[in-house]
Amino acid sequence: MNRKIFIYLTVILAVLSIIAGLFFYGNYKLNEKLIIERPINLTVAPGDSLDKVLYTLEQKAVISSSFLLQLYFSANNMSDKLKAGDYIFSDALSGVEVAKLLISGDKKNSELAITIPEGYNIVAIQNELLKNKLVIGNEWMDLVGKSGVDYSTDFSFLLDKPKNIGLEGYLFPDTYRFFKKATPDEITRKMLVNFDKKLSQEMRTEIKRQGK
Repeated sequence: MNRKIFIYLTVILAVLSIIAGLFFYGNYKLNEKLIIERPINLTVAPGDSLDKVLYTLEQKAVISSSFLLQLYFSANNMSDKLKAGDYIFSDALSGVEVAKLLISGDKKNSELAITIPEGYNIVAIQNELLKNKLVIGNEWMDLVGKSGVDYSTDFSFLLDKPKNIGLEGYLFPDTYRFFKKATPDEITRKMLVNFDKKLSQEMRTEIKRQGK
């Protein structure tokens, strides 16, 4: 009898140990924050299923486990509380924080995050803006190209720029947040303001020397 009790208790302890291990592992994965190298824009359309949204976030490396997060939604009676809208994920968030974001609708739905990598010329930048539906046709290129608008009255670093080269080389590579309804002029000015902030005195001197 004592042997049976010992075996019974051993099995119970083993099962409890496994359950505890799974609990701690799940808790760790739900609170794990993944590094987001580039901002992720996600549109949740009305009627989108929770598993589809979470799977997309897992594929984009915003969360580590869509399965565990779906269990979290179910355990907290939140599976039917997903809110439609446009979301931007640019900071490292835990799965729990992502869940709260998706049910609260706390989103910057009037903005888009756009990353302009180093080395992009104005054609590549325009293609990025076109891809994200921030501009139409050549309306932005008409401002920044060779025969574009003269912004030197508002940005002194452009005073030594030859009139016929446009803004090539003056649009700083960075991650920007643009309002979806921003005009091409507002987009350009935001990039020039950023360039002005990042431009060191040495860089200004070099630009002047080269007559760039």
